[in-house]
Amino acid sequence: MGEGDGIIMEPSIEVKENIILGSIIYQLSQKFGNNYKYYDEPIDQGFDKPSFHVTRIDGTNRKGYTSDSYRMENNSYRYEIKYFPQDSNQLIKDINDKIDDLKELFRYLNIVNIKTVQGVQVVNTKPNRVNQIEYNVSDGVLLFDIIFDLRTVEYTDIDKVLENILTEEIK
Repeated sequence: MGEGDGIIMEPSIEVKENIILGSIIYQLSQKFGNNYKYYDEPIDQGFDKPSFHVTRIDGTNRKGYTSDSYRMENNSYRYEIKYFPQDSNQLIKDINDKIDDLKELFRYLNIVNIKTVQGVQVVNTKPNRVNQIEYNVSDGVLLFDIIFDLRTVEYTDIDKVLENILTEEIK
């Protein structure tokens, strides 16, 4: 079945660790723009401010159902978004504004796949509900954690007999 049959297949979304990390940074950059730096690698010193640093804290992989047709997994993820504000006399206000903005922004995490098809960039997204948000401030840095579950289904391409029909011929 294809588009000619009146059925539009939803594009599959690839879910890998780097894609999730990139999706978080993509969502941050769409909200806050080019006035901020976005880091996905640890940087001890010499980074620009204001900036966001995104790291994976932990995760859990729970095997779900496996059959001949597909494999399903349930995964839990926890990512920390550190916000380093520009040093100013409005530090508390800036951090409080970012808490409000991030709580609104991360009601859902949009998993983003960007692919090039025939020379054209195609962006596919799939929203995923963020289950829990935790945040605190330590030494003038906002630590904002998002926790979410993600169920993935991988369809297996196994050659198998789908139907047997017994036919009898009269001789």
